[in-house]
Amino acid sequence: MLRNILTAAAALALVAGASAQTQYGVLHKAENAQFAGIYRPDTGFVSANPAGRSGPDVIWNNNALSNYYSVPGALQEWVDEGALADRGIDNNEQCNGFDFTYCSYEPDATSNSGSGTYNFYDETTYCGGPTNYPTADCSYGIAGLPLGDANGNTQCWIVGVDLTGGFECNLVADDANGKLFGNSMTWDQGNTGPWLASGGYGNLDAFVWYDTTTGANVGCYWFGGIPFAGFACGMAGTADDTQAYYSSAPGAADFVQMSSTAVAAGASATWTIDNPGAGMNYSIIAAMSSAEISVLGGTCLVGYPNLIGGTPRVMAGGSFSTNVPALAGDVYTQAVEHTGSSASGATVTGFSNGLVHHF
Repeated sequence: MLRNILTAAAALALVAGASAQTQYGVLHKAENAQFAGIYRPDTGFVSANPAGRSGPDVIWNNNALSNYYSVPGALQEWVDEGALADRGIDNNEQCNGFDFTYCSYEPDATSNSGSGTYNFYDETTYCGGPTNYPTADCSYGIAGLPLGDANGNTQCWIVGVDLTGGFECNLVADDANGKLFGNSMTWDQGNTGPWLASGGYGNLDAFVWYDTTTGANVGCYWFGGIPFAGFACGMAGTADDTQAYYSSAPGAADFVQMSSTAVAAGASATWTIDNPGAGMNYSIIAAMSSAEISVLGGTCLVGYPNLIGGTPRVMAGGSFSTNVPALAGDVYTQAVEHTGSSASGATVTGFSNGLVHHF
């Protein structure tokens, strides 16, 4: 099978490399990258984002770009690696958005015929690949991507992928024990591939090659050190020690998106409505327990009978800030959209996702 892959990739030059690596020799000069847009798994490319916004934290950034890109061939998967720094008291990180940069010389007369699959693997090993391959922990099919121009000249693109609203990827961080995660893009087109980059925490100078048509591990590859064998990608995530969660059966009223800054005892924290409706008002509820109760066409996701403070707190302008007291356990928060200046006696029109804050 290796011979067939080399033929399809057109004149690869493979020589013995350091350690378990084999040098991969086909490099292409990258061009100035254009922004292709924001992609959502539920709607595709969007001109405006109705659900929310990624972040607020950058949890990984491998975007020190080289001058080159390379192409794996159609349905070939190159898996890169990185590490998530241990922070806070919770060892889970929630990626709620990412960006990737790629180049293509695939002729594309319609400017949007590219497609492929972006995967995240919770754990991988250097030159060994994901421990649970081929099962990805998070997998996103992406369609409508621009490629080269109509004549097959190289074009490079940046794509932002927004995962808010229920598409977030939860990964376990264990930097103290050298744990790595994997990320990859498998292209349906043969002349498209990653802009080579470096700079991400834990990113190593190698990638693992799989032929997805057979499941074969083709080997561990690099480019001889220059350029670095890393792929341009950045990951955004929820605030430290915070993860979003959602109803298991969302109702029509479960459309509000809420995010927060880090929530820690003795510090100030802010909760924000990311997609406020014109003329609507919001309040926040908080409890020491979660719940899932269908009500008014939506879902209450916190232990409403046991609210902290007893009553909802008004989110003036869709935002609420407070100094967080010391609490002995996780806290669950949720926003409620309503008419009137307060939730009491008002008509409830919407519910947000829940946020769990670890203490």
